[in-house]
Amino acid sequence: EVLKNEFTEPADFIVEFAHKCIDAGASAVIGGGTHQLKPIEIYKGYAIFYSLGNFIYQGKSVKYQPADFYEKYDVPLDYNTEEALNVRSKGDTIGIHKDFYNYMTFLPKMEFNAKKLTKLSLMPVELGFEKDECLNGLPCFATGKWGEKIFNHIQKLSKKNSVKMNYVNGYIEVEV
Repeated sequence: EVLKNEFTEPADFIVEFAHKCIDAGASAVIGGGTHQLKPIEIYKGYAIFYSLGNFIYQGKSVKYQPADFYEKYDVPLDYNTEEALNVRSKGDTIGIHKDFYNYMTFLPKMEFNAKKLTKLSLMPVELGFEKDECLNGLPCFATGKWGEKIFNHIQKLSKKNSVKMNYVNGYIEVEV
């Protein structure tokens, strides 16, 4: 199953920018800024990660949210983060903290020989989606069903870019 509620494709200008970075000599492009993973592409033998999603996801651990949050969600200004997020999530029943896809990422490991990418492996990481509040959002190596879920997700996202990968001993091995 691929995401049902968020944008999974990079914008065209991001693809163009990433390609130009590689064309100008970059060995890799690593994107972020979105809460969720986006596809991987191997472009001219180099890796482009359109978004690694979140790595540490502890928005609930700060005392207050930014002023525009309170305005956007019509939250009283004296509410702390827990109270404000409860309003936005309609009693913690909807929203980004309720979606596992915001709690998955991976750490890429790239090996080069003579400036050419020779090996690419990804360590799946989950951010404690089902863990208690104090551990929720902290990164840890994703094993078992979580590792497989991350593998299946990034594999499906990257399929349109003809990226081939395998899940081997808990790691995602990408063909370069």
